[in-house]
Amino acid sequence: MEIKVLHLNINGLLQRHQQLKKVIALNDIDIAMINEVRTKKPIVFEGFKCLREDRPPGKSGGGVMMLIKEGIEFEECQFQSALKNEMVGIVIKLDDQNDLILATIYCPPNKNIDKELFENIATTYSNFLITGDLNAHCLEFGGSRDNQRGKALKEFISSYKIDVKNSGMVTHKKGGCLDYILVSSVLTNIVSTPKLGDNESDNCGSDHKAILFNVDLTSI
Repeated sequence: MEIKVLHLNINGLLQRHQQLKKVIALNDIDIAMINEVRTKKPIVFEGFKCLREDRPPGKSGGGVMMLIKEGIEFEECQFQSALKNEMVGIVIKLDDQNDLILATIYCPPNKNIDKELFENIATTYSNFLITGDLNAHCLEFGGSRDNQRGKALKEFISSYKIDVKNSGMVTHKKGGCLDYILVSSVLTNIVSTPKLGDNESDNCGSDHKAILFNVDLTSI
């Protein structure tokens, strides 16, 4: 079984959800991992189960969401973040010995990357795939500079032998790589090389670019 995955910082779901539905349909997406939902309003995506982590009452912006096509069996997975990185995740059971966790994490520009959150995922599951707008500038992965979040990300990647599948890709209109596709080393060969959205329509009008890739579950 191969699943098609979309990651996008949509920068506001309310005004862009209709375009997102079109992108999902055109690309036959199985799982959509969305950052910066920026609304608490429930929005229905027919044929998909929706998991969300919205900000608390009185707090605007941010928020993450995952859409999982009906028919895909999963369990919701939760890890707490002391540094207020926002996350939603699922576990897909592959067989009696193997699970796969897919998580999307948004690190706001005024927060630090929660290394403990990332390390908890990496030490709990050997098969993991993390997407996210981490606001991490890192020269090594295509950024124009290094910042503190970039340094923290590099430490995590080095410590746990993570593969950055979209290294060098410009994911924001202003340049640089802010959105990341991170996979455990055992998954390197079963996650395809990502491709970026080609135009405004693909990117739903966001200032971030959509990232699309496939995961071959039968090869794990």
